[in-house]
Amino acid sequence: MLASLCLYSVLSFLEVVVDGYGLSKTSVWRCVHSVTNILLHHDTDYIRMPSTRHKVMEVHQGFHAIASISRVIGLVDGTLIPITNPSALDQAFICHKGFVAINVQVVVDNRGMFVDVVAKWPDLCGPIQ
Repeated sequence: MLASLCLYSVLSFLEVVVDGYGLSKTSVWRCVHSVTNILLHHDTDYIRMPSTRHKVMEVHQGFHAIASISRVIGLVDGTLIPITNPSALDQAFICHKGFVAINVQVVVDNRGMFVDVVAKWPDLCGPIQ
């Protein structure tokens, strides 16, 4: 699990995790695959946008206290996660940086907790020519 969390935090730098934990690339990818599937199985239990008026107000107030910004319920960021190409014929998953990846969007609340994750689309910018 620790190897998976480390890989998530440094994103595409598999070598950092392999070298840091003395594991093979295959072992790390097996760990990441297993942990990711477990997390995805529970995603709707823990990852959700605020749905009640009270919760929305709580998040608004939290962001205002942090940065004096009003009426914000989430901060959006994204990253490219390297994958094995789902189809040798599908060039859509070759990202603008030249490797096969999915484009992942994450939204966090004022506590830094995930409230929305979308991890299923190719990089729509396409490869660099």
